[in-house]
Amino acid sequence: MKKAAHRSPEKSFTGPLKPVKWGNKCLEYTDKVKVLGIYIDNKLTWKPHIKELTKSFNALLKSLKRISYLSTKELERIYYKLIIPHINYCISYGETVQSLLLNPLKHCILPSSLEDHDVIKKVHWQNISNIYKNRLSLEMFQIINSDGCHRLSRIFKQVNSVRKGKLIEMNTTASEFGRQSLFFRGPVTWKNLDRDIRNAENINSFKLALKNKSRLVETIS
Repeated sequence: MKKAAHRSPEKSFTGPLKPVKWGNKCLEYTDKVKVLGIYIDNKLTWKPHIKELTKSFNALLKSLKRISYLSTKELERIYYKLIIPHINYCISYGETVQSLLLNPLKHCILPSSLEDHDVIKKVHWQNISNIYKNRLSLEMFQIINSDGCHRLSRIFKQVNSVRKGKLIEMNTTASEFGRQSLFFRGPVTWKNLDRDIRNAENINSFKLALKNKSRLVETIS
C-alpha cells in the first residue's frame, strides 16, 4: 500500500483479474475500501473520500447555522476545532488530494457564483495549497527529529549538507502521479524551507516559524 501511494502503473490493465487468496479464502475485489476513516479507491483518485468529506462538511456547517444562540466567536471556535480538522486529515497523502478538496468544499459556505479568490477571502481560509505544504513540512520535521522512530522514517533517508544542514534525500519517480505524492513532494518542500526554519528547536517553534514565513511557503512549487 505504501508503494502504491507514490506510483501508478504506466499502462492500464485489461482483465480478468487473478484471484487473490488468504489461506483457503478467496478475497473479493472492490472499487473502494475505508481505512482509518479514509476511502481509498482502486485507481487512487481519492474521489470517494472527497465526496464523503464534502457531505460531512456540509452537514456540520448546516448544524452550525442552526445554533443561533451562540456568539460568532463561539461558532468560529467550533468551526476551527471540529470542521477544519476534517480538511487537514490525510491532506499530506498527495497533492491530488489538496487540489481536489478546494472545489467541492469552498462553496459549502458561500454561493457557487463567487470566484475562488473571493471565497477564500470571505471565509478567512488559509489557502489549501499552503495547508498542504505546512502539513508536509511538519511531517518532514517530525521524521528528521524522530531518531528513526517516526512511522515514515524508513521511507525517507536523512542527509547532512554543510551549507544547508539536515535535508531529506530526494526520491525519484517516473510518473506524474508519483510527483504529486508525499514520497516526492515531502523532500522537495523541506529543501525549499529556510535553514533557520528547518533548525527549529521543537515542533511549536517550527509551527511558529512556518506561520511567520507563510509567504515563503506560498512560493514553494
